[in-house]
Amino acid sequence: IRYLPWEEWRAGQPADQAQATWDHIAHSPNCSIAKAQRLLHYQPRYSSLQAVYEAVQWLIMQDTVATE
Repeated sequence: IRYLPWEEWRAGQPADQAQATWDHIAHSPNCSIAKAQRLLHYQPRYSSLQAVYEAVQWLIMQDTVATE
């Protein structure tokens, strides 16, 4: 898995998959936990990047994602 700019990634995908991905990106909410941190002293167990890392590691262990 590696990062590609949107246009480059889209060019390598079937049109229906690229459209579905764009719809997901365009309509995904971006929420803040600042209020919960301030009022409830909430501290997440994982950062966003840690959560992605753990998810990708799980996909690798399930042989869903191939590594080089």
